[in-house]
Amino acid sequence: MRILSVLMLLMSFQLSAQVNFETSKSWRKVISKAKKSGKMILVSVNEPACERCLEMDSVFKIKEMADFYNPKFHNFKAEDIQDKGQKFFVETFDVTDFPSYLIFDKDGKLVHKRAGGQVVEGMLDFAKGALDPKGQYVYLTDSMNFEQNKNNVEFRRKRLLAIINATPARGDNVEEVNSYFDLIPKKNWSDSISWAIFSYAVHGVKPDIAKYFLSHLDEFAEKNHAGRVYQNADLIVTFSKLDILLGDLTRDEYTEATKGTFYEYKAIEYQFEKLQEEGNWEEYKKLATNVMRKPIYHQDWELLNSLAWNVFESGKTDKSNLNLARQLAQISTQKEANSYNIDTLAQILYFIGRKERAIELQEYAVSLAEDFSMQMEREGVLKKMKSGTLK
Repeated sequence: MRILSVLMLLMSFQLSAQVNFETSKSWRKVISKAKKSGKMILVSVNEPACERCLEMDSVFKIKEMADFYNPKFHNFKAEDIQDKGQKFFVETFDVTDFPSYLIFDKDGKLVHKRAGGQVVEGMLDFAKGALDPKGQYVYLTDSMNFEQNKNNVEFRRKRLLAIINATPARGDNVEEVNSYFDLIPKKNWSDSISWAIFSYAVHGVKPDIAKYFLSHLDEFAEKNHAGRVYQNADLIVTFSKLDILLGDLTRDEYTEATKGTFYEYKAIEYQFEKLQEEGNWEEYKKLATNVMRKPIYHQDWELLNSLAWNVFESGKTDKSNLNLARQLAQISTQKEANSYNIDTLAQILYFIGRKERAIELQEYAVSLAEDFSMQMEREGVLKKMKSGTLK
């Protein structure tokens, strides 16, 4: 279950009011109404079958959101402005991610935007930025304002955050990110905003910046939602990219910089691949045992599941193999209970001899299948378990 989904569940107990979304026959009438009231206009741009859009419907039902948005904004969903609809807002205002949120002043001029779902705190911060003329996206991204304020740390932070929030793609504005870190003292690099800025433009940051974040990743995880930090690390790091990212850093320097961190583990991941190619299962199992014993590595359920399956496949009749594979699979399912992990654990338990539990778990894996092909594959395994023919 994603972090946002969990938070939606927790916040459901706070529901007692909701943000009022209006309908209108025309965009012109929306602007006319805003001029009369003096309120700004929020437009939510969604698309069908967007899971995050559905999750955000729950956020807008929180009383704290209603208390802030209703008095200050006319709130619309793009499809409820009948003469324009979603297509107009997507094409006119460069919407590339869903949901996206556009805020217009009372004259219908776009002043603020962000892409992607957020929990209550993030959506309130977004709205507060729109109400501050110097916190608006259009002000912060104006080239003249940048020239006048490029040595102002607070302006630079707000500007980069506005760009990050409005642009889901990573890797842009690299020169600006590098100059931002040159502007602030290194002692101020360790907050959540700095992590967000670094992870946004990671592939182009200078080696000294990369080294700092590599060696302080665990500190960021401790301070700022560990799961989110490790997820970002997993997205932005592969061994080949690190060679580019770290510039002239030697392999020994890299090993020292990443010692005891998640990045050290990502390097081990490639050792697993090499050992598997060589068929060196004894060394493979030693490395897998080392990973299993270090909680910091438990964030990556996909690799844990892969290790469990490979150890299992290397010797289904070997008790030590089965025991190690079971432990890896159990940690993986504790981190993320999905069809992949449950299927792996079920098959391991079947060969250990716990057939009833294996069948129960495999039935659950079938129910969690993400598509028809996966469902049929899981059902095939289940059928063989029940008939005693799984090999």
